Amino acid sequence: MSACVAAAVKREPGVMNDTFALIDSVLSQCDARPVEVLHAHAADALFDFETCAAGGRCLLPDAFSAGVARAAAAASALDLEDVHWPSITHPGPLVWPAVLAAGAKVDAAGADAIRAAAVGYEVTAQLANALGPVHRQFWHATTTAGTVGAAAAASLVFGLDATYTARAMAHAACVAGGIAQSLVERSGTRILYRAHAAATGLSAARAARAGLSATTSALDGPKGLFTATAPGSTPRFEPRTLAIEQLWFRIHAATGFAHTAIDAAASLGPVPREAVRSVRIVAPPAGVAMAGDLAPETREDGWWSIPYAAAVALLHGGPSALATDELHDVRDVLGRTTITAGESDLAATVIVEIEGEERSATAARPVGHPERPLNEQQRLDKWTALAVDGTAEDGHTLYELARRLPKLSVRAYLAARPDAAVSLLAK
Repeated sequence: MSACVAAAVKREPGVMNDTFALIDSVLSQCDARPVEVLHAHAADALFDFETCAAGGRCLLPDAFSAGVARAAAAASALDLEDVHWPSITHPGPLVWPAVLAAGAKVDAAGADAIRAAAVGYEVTAQLANALGPVHRQFWHATTTAGTVGAAAAASLVFGLDATYTARAMAHAACVAGGIAQSLVERSGTRILYRAHAAATGLSAARAARAGLSATTSALDGPKGLFTATAPGSTPRFEPRTLAIEQLWFRIHAATGFAHTAIDAAASLGPVPREAVRSVRIVAPPAGVAMAGDLAPETREDGWWSIPYAAAVALLHGGPSALATDELHDVRDVLGRTTITAGESDLAATVIVEIEGEERSATAARPVGHPERPLNEQQRLDKWTALAVDGTAEDGHTLYELARRLPKLSVRAYLAARPDAAVSLLAK
């Protein structure tokens, strides 16, 4: 059991060791926060989930049936879902489908669903952090930790206590997956295992609710998740600012690795193409390794290229030109571009030489980061940009519904959503 929480955990027969320690700690943290704070942050997170899911559903093959898995896959398909940067996870597409589906099953109160979602986000983030960088070398922490987070969230919506919630989390930890090779190849598999994670989290909660016995040392046992996927890591769960209060909501049509470079480049433009003599980009090391492509050949390649995104933003004076299915021809600019790794894990600097004069700009945090939060119009603009079948009025309806959720039941919330939202249930 983790040293930082061991003293606070009362052992009971059959209680999950570190699994119980994690949920016990997270519940205490969430219940200590003012409910109005949780409600406000949850409304932003829920609306962003709905926006991403509505925009992504047209990209899904028929293999994704209706329900939790389809909602999770849709919300992940465009690679614009929320980010909890401290844990490098995307909890929203996994947590919200499980919460809404469980809430519809038992007609849960909206306020209870919000508390459950906050717990699901926090379990995902704390477990991902505890698993650490060794785990992330080979596993996608969003889905390994997120499966457990979705199980915790759904369990609380079902009304389970901490002991039974820990059992659901243990079930989930034993079947969680998602190998990092899918991220390296940028394959569709990464969407499939997020769909699997959300559906599995809900199934784990149902199993615990039904009384199915769980693996007592799923996290910390000699053959548990930490030993198997994070050798050398110590399962430590430490209180801090809640994950649902620290979300980065992405609005640029490019990989998250490129967002600070886009913001920096946009502040320097628009620049005439023929005037650009050279471009130097200093980006986070992980971004350079994963998204440093200087010669993208397809729009998908361009999405995953920091230099491409920066070049388009520089020439057009903003990121809006990236929101297209076509690859811009910026080969001439990319031929004069270099990219190197800096020391920051998020900041980027763009230096442009224009006819003998150097101009530079640095963005420490991207637009949508908690230190540069979106306003209401920016959130609604994202809906308008992504929701192909949804009107601006649909966006306003969902935005207000998300804010009214504390006073609604989950069934009432789902029934009031416009048709442009991804359906978890038959209306």
